[in-house]
Amino acid sequence: MIIVKIVGGLGNQMFQYAYAKALQQRGSEVKIDISAFETYKLHGGYQLDKYNIDLSNSSKKENNRFYKNNEEALSHSYQK
Repeated sequence: MIIVKIVGGLGNQMFQYAYAKALQQRGSEVKIDISAFETYKLHGGYQLDKYNIDLSNSSKKENNRFYKNNEEALSHSYQK
């Protein structure tokens, strides 16, 4: 599964969503992470909910597992 983190203003959100959709159309399982908007209040906050988007939001559990796995992978690559 690929999780695309959504953050920024509406233009950035639309670009990140388009990227996630492109990945999905190429056969990947994709979800979006909107957890940054719990604290990110600039640019009007999360705005994609005003549009007909069809990707699922990732859960907190999925986010934690995804970010933990990526941190471990990055730390191993820098140790070499």
